[in-house]
Amino acid sequence: MNAPSDSMEPTLRTGEYFLADASYYRTRQASRGELAVYLHPKQEGLQRIKRIIAIEGDRIAIKNGYAVVNGMTVEEPYEDAGLGE
Repeated sequence: MNAPSDSMEPTLRTGEYFLADASYYRTRQASRGELAVYLHPKQEGLQRIKRIIAIEGDRIAIKNGYAVVNGMTVEEPYEDAGLGE
């Protein structure tokens, strides 16, 4: 499949092709930082690519625009928030 938007840059660039294993999480638990590809539940045929920031049992909040997992702000070194521009 290909990356449909720039939401995952710089890991995946728009239009870049990659392989995804649909059976990967059948035999193992998801881990924070991994990428997951899934079908959007309300828009048939729409595939989404997102980074996992929390796993089962984690508590999640958004504070001041940052994700907070289990009381700790998630470090996102791969994110370019455009703060230096």
